Amino acid sequence: MGAVLPEGEDAVEPFALVFGVLAFAVGANLVFWNAQRGELKARDVDPVAARAEAVRAYGNILRVGALLASIPLWWGLLFWLGHATRGK
Repeated sequence: MGAVLPEGEDAVEPFALVFGVLAFAVGANLVFWNAQRGELKARDVDPVAARAEAVRAYGNILRVGALLASIPLWWGLLFWLGHATRGK
């Protein structure tokens, strides 16, 4: 890995990973919580439309969750692309 990072250097500070995990957990829970609040609020107005909205929101939540979960992959790829030619 000498071309990307000097030997013996960490790509990510291990202690910083703790904050990333906590931020992901809080963000994911806020998204789910807001979706449930919206569904419960809409259910009082029109139950059929609320169910259709719940199905749509569930799909959106899955897509956002997949995007958030893949951020480390994209970050690593961009880091590698940005530093791949440094050692040459």
